[in-house]
Amino acid sequence: MVAPLNYYTKYIVKIIYMDKKLMKEYFQFTRHERTSVILLLVVIAITGAVPAFLKSGTAEPRPSLASYEEGIKQLEALTSRAVHEKAEEREVYADQREPSYNSPGNSLFMFDPNTLTEAEWKKLGVREKTIATILNYIAKGGRFRKPEDIGKVYGLSEKDVKRLLPYVKISAELPKAIGFETSKGNLDRKSSENKSSYRPPFAIDINEADTSLFIQLPGIGSKLAGRIINFRDKLGGFYSVEQVGETFGLADSVFQKLKTLLFCREITTKKIDINTTSAADLNKHPYINWKLANAIVQYRTQHGYFKTLEEFGRIQLLDQDQLAKLLPYLSVQ
Repeated sequence: MVAPLNYYTKYIVKIIYMDKKLMKEYFQFTRHERTSVILLLVVIAITGAVPAFLKSGTAEPRPSLASYEEGIKQLEALTSRAVHEKAEEREVYADQREPSYNSPGNSLFMFDPNTLTEAEWKKLGVREKTIATILNYIAKGGRFRKPEDIGKVYGLSEKDVKRLLPYVKISAELPKAIGFETSKGNLDRKSSENKSSYRPPFAIDINEADTSLFIQLPGIGSKLAGRIINFRDKLGGFYSVEQVGETFGLADSVFQKLKTLLFCREITTKKIDINTTSAADLNKHPYINWKLANAIVQYRTQHGYFKTLEEFGRIQLLDQDQLAKLLPYLSVQ
């Protein structure tokens, strides 16, 4: 047992006492390395001490309920001021949009708002949208019963009301609806119980009426009135009341209610010479599409000019309904 013990003892001693070169290589620091380690330890110590130092300082006091309420009041005051400034900006902008009442086109005169026409409202300096609102109100049976009622008109500014009020004179008689002719010579009062909503019957000529008259029809606003006029101009005039119902955006239910208030005095449509008009100009008519316009030009190129309108009916693209709609607008020269 002695021999093995001595063997192992020698082996352990040999491991402990290694070569000095090997010990220096793994377990000895140079001067530069020692300096770096010391600096690193100092930085770590400072970094760990800073939070503790900051926490040891005086903590900020928690806001009290009184300071919180004071902040809310300040915020409300700022919001109120911003809203007030925005309202002032809108008033200034509205004043800039209002017409200049000292301009030569505007004048003041005594008037009854129940009978005033669109042109007369314009002379008073009222904006077009406001005029349309007034005329629509009158057309639906509305009535100004006292001068102060003009202050209830939507879109009429307070400045306008003050300016116009001294010149308002309400007539005691019930005004007639504006139109080219009435359907009856005398006003037909249906019942004395319904006098407040009474509206005398009237009818307008669809080829002579302007937007102010169309606006007076039930369900027709300024936009639809403009579309009817535009459609009439593109067609070259109406020859039938039913054509008004073809206006884009005009609901059939609305047209059925108002068509009894429409009539066509004379059929004087603008004619298109199918022998000389180009395909581009033919296509401008609402009843002629590009395919039909090109077919007309090709037909007269192959067969010569149309001699009669009956010959025009030979074009294969045309059906009887389309031909009937087109003939009042065509001519052969």
